[in-house]
Amino acid sequence: MKGSARVFAVNTKNISEELFYRLLDSLPKALANNVRSFTHRKDALLALAGKLLLKHGLTLFGCRLGLNDLKFNEYGKPYLPNEVYFNISHSGFYAVCAFSENCAIGIDIEQHISINIDEFSVVFTKKEIENMKMQQNSRTAFFDLWCAKESIMKADGRGFGLSPLSLSPEKQCFVDGKKWHLTSLDNFEEYSLFIATEIEMEKVYFDLINIE
Repeated sequence: MKGSARVFAVNTKNISEELFYRLLDSLPKALANNVRSFTHRKDALLALAGKLLLKHGLTLFGCRLGLNDLKFNEYGKPYLPNEVYFNISHSGFYAVCAFSENCAIGIDIEQHISINIDEFSVVFTKKEIENMKMQQNSRTAFFDLWCAKESIMKADGRGFGLSPLSLSPEKQCFVDGKKWHLTSLDNFEEYSLFIATEIEMEKVYFDLINIE
């Protein structure tokens, strides 16, 4: 059995200050306060955009429940009981939100910023670090592996409650006996973008949208 997923994305550079506050007022109070808690405007924009992408997707999928009905598991992952599966991520200027009606899903996006690979021994094994250094583009290799691991951790629902050192992702990865399938998306230059799902995805639909 194969499934399908849908990913929505928004470029936050296109959100003006006036639009930011108008959109913020459209959120439930608790979620709006979460956005206001960010010190840096860029982080607040990304947080706002992620929530609005979720709202957009829930409407598109015809869900009975909405943002006011969000629940959170013991690790802080949001979900809606008996509704579509979803997950949010953001980095750089982009926020993304992935949806699946078939199975649990996790998504991670990472901008390719300058890094020192040797400083990430809590995320990557010594062998993984050595392998990344040998790649022609070690920075891309770093963020691809980072995204693959984090998408699985988010799909699993434990986030960093699940040690990234325990994961050896390729096209699939087993966690406590459960198989996770990985799909890489190449929609943005200088970004890595992965989704992890319980079943293999036959099709992933991608939409870059404008929020107004």
